[in-house]
Amino acid sequence: MKRNFKISLLCSAILLAGCGDNTESSVTSNQQLEAYLETSLARATTQKMLLQGSNASVPLSNNLLFDSTDGTLAIPTGGDDSISNPKAALNYADGFSTSMPIYIEFEGDGFGDTPGVVTSGVTLLKLSKKLTDTSTAAQVPTPVASSEYKVYKVGSNLAITPNTPFDEKSEYLLVVTDDVTDVNGNPVGTSQSYAALKTATKTYSTGDLASAQTLIKGQEAIAAAVGIDAEKIVYSAWFTTTSVGDVLASTASLIGGMIDAGAPLSTYWNGSANPNNIDLTNAYNLSLDSSSTTPFATAIAADADFKKYLADDDATENATLIGGINLLYSNAGISTTSVNVTKGTVQLPYFLETDPTKFSTTPFASALDSLAVIKSALTDNSTSSFVGGELVKLGLDPTNLSAADVTTLMGKTLTKDASGTALDSDRIVTQYSPIPQIKSLEAVDVLLFTPVTDPITGVVIYQHGITSVKENAYAFAANLTAEGLAVIAIDHPIHGSRSLAGGAISTNDNALYYLNLSALPVARDNIRQSALDVIGLRMALEKVGNDFTGTPLAGVDVKDTTVKFMGHSLGGITGFTSVATSEIAGTHKFSSAVYANSGGHIAELLFASETFGPEIKHNLAKQLNATYRDSVASACTAADIEDGDCYTAFAKENPTSAAAIETELVAFKVAAQTLIDTVDPHSIANTEDQSSISSSYPTLLIQSQNDETVPNNGNDDNGAPLSYTASFVGSEGLDSTLGLTDSTKASPSTGNRVFVQYNEIAKHSTIIGPQADLSDATHTLSMRAQVADFLESDSLDAAALDALLE
Repeated sequence: MKRNFKISLLCSAILLAGCGDNTESSVTSNQQLEAYLETSLARATTQKMLLQGSNASVPLSNNLLFDSTDGTLAIPTGGDDSISNPKAALNYADGFSTSMPIYIEFEGDGFGDTPGVVTSGVTLLKLSKKLTDTSTAAQVPTPVASSEYKVYKVGSNLAITPNTPFDEKSEYLLVVTDDVTDVNGNPVGTSQSYAALKTATKTYSTGDLASAQTLIKGQEAIAAAVGIDAEKIVYSAWFTTTSVGDVLASTASLIGGMIDAGAPLSTYWNGSANPNNIDLTNAYNLSLDSSSTTPFATAIAADADFKKYLADDDATENATLIGGINLLYSNAGISTTSVNVTKGTVQLPYFLETDPTKFSTTPFASALDSLAVIKSALTDNSTSSFVGGELVKLGLDPTNLSAADVTTLMGKTLTKDASGTALDSDRIVTQYSPIPQIKSLEAVDVLLFTPVTDPITGVVIYQHGITSVKENAYAFAANLTAEGLAVIAIDHPIHGSRSLAGGAISTNDNALYYLNLSALPVARDNIRQSALDVIGLRMALEKVGNDFTGTPLAGVDVKDTTVKFMGHSLGGITGFTSVATSEIAGTHKFSSAVYANSGGHIAELLFASETFGPEIKHNLAKQLNATYRDSVASACTAADIEDGDCYTAFAKENPTSAAAIETELVAFKVAAQTLIDTVDPHSIANTEDQSSISSSYPTLLIQSQNDETVPNNGNDDNGAPLSYTASFVGSEGLDSTLGLTDSTKASPSTGNRVFVQYNEIAKHSTIIGPQADLSDATHTLSMRAQVADFLESDSLDAAALDALLE
């Protein structure tokens, strides 16, 4: 996407490039300023903000970097508009991160190498009016309690860190004064650019700087209203936070309503909403092949995908795995002879690309023109009349456009002039354009496990972890069928039978196909697709017209109180988002959920992961650090050393250099989490919409102590935090947000909201299968028993043995 910066109501990032179209678009260093500003500028440590030139820079979380014409960020890309550029990727977000620290850079003496905490001089206010609100209502600033954020200082940066995520879709004002002191205990100062906008000696009446000056002076007036001395302010920033969950909830709500009404998806997904003119008649059809129903032993032995993806197509390994699965069932007193396995397909809309040349660089595209873009055009004299006329033709009132008009706009392509110029050519999916185009309809393979004779009292939708496949459900499904539960599973996108290019592009071979570090908006939308797929399977189970007569699901009562969810690792992460989205949408819900070895705050989670962190750091370091690329990575490639092993060895031998590289990677993490916040379990759980998820929803969370793949938290092996937001990370971060009852060695617990913490003998995949030496086999049996106990009644009746717990 090429980012076209536009001058907004307040100011857009075109200012940073010095592209003003008038004589009042530049700041001069010899401008006469008040004495207090001259004093501030002369200090040994000053805030770094430069509005013009090749080195222009403004800290993130500042609405100088917000484009109010379309409601997205407007980060200058340095001429590189490729989606692979993290700065360009940020421009797919509709606000700043709710969960990452805000980094404010200073130059000069700085804050020293030893991290410290700032106790005064930084104030955060929540504002009552949006950035573009021109109403006469008063702007009411409310100070954010100091207990809700913490300010760190080290090196050249302040890091304003939320203790709980900022509210989504909200307006905040950050104010920094010279009460902040540097490494020598001296007050910090302001920047030339900020001083030039703050001063009363020069007023810009037109042009780019007039908008910026209006913003800065307005911010300082708000700060003064709560008692902050404006002359002490060295930096202030109004920022808007991103939406969380809007795209998923809007899409699920719309489709869920159509499923309930028996309406075809083509009612709304037509025209530009269905750019490939896909026949959507069979969307969400779930077909179970009753002729494929076979006993468990026969099914697993004949399952080609089980052999291919779990046994590497090796007959000996396949037999060993099957033997191990049967042994564990026998040890648990579970008979697989009472289990049938059925295969089928579910027709799921695919909102991403499957073309091998496009899949990795093409995110969701909106099914409609952005409401923000439309409203902006209606306030522009050059486009208002024409666009208004187009809306009237659609039966819409240009003076009263709202989210209720989304379905009317779906599939339409508005133009802004008589020559047919598209109004919204970018079609970015945001809160203002929350419904994605459907690119294809995919026949997704389904695996179903059912009790042979016992009545089915509920259905469990299972989602596997990254680099695994749905077939790992063979390992534990019989535990659930023994409780009268059916288990139904599909693969994540780009996994298993959903691999692309005939299997040549598969996350089972390379996790980065799904994680997609090179195109962050696509990485976010892979998660969205996974979440919508599980929601889609849930809808298919209840869709009018899906006739299960003659199949194992015949006569099963499928409703909100009988469908449950179970996810492992990535499956729990995306599954949490699925379950939460269904709650928000209010349709096709789940009665309870199990998340095994899952967590939140995904960007930091991945960096803290011993399994994925080194691989990710290696690949990013190759892009950002020429010395690492040429001296380290190239040598590892020549020696055929795995990416993760390469970085791990480098960091062990060169800790100072590794620390410097990881400091370089902070900007990437901020960009990644800003985009992922909208689908992240930790962020979603902290929204107002999810109060029930965080207080009363039946939930079982399972952790393995010192999990090397999904870390327990964001700390290192010595308990020191790896990042400022370490408390958000992993299973413990999610637990603290959900407020679950901890089940530990000291206090094994039961109930309908439990966090079971197994000791270090348990590993990341223990619930799927024990280690080769069976050292954690008892833990495997316990975990499966806990899951079956919980899902049978949506509550845990028997606690795990204390000897197995942390």
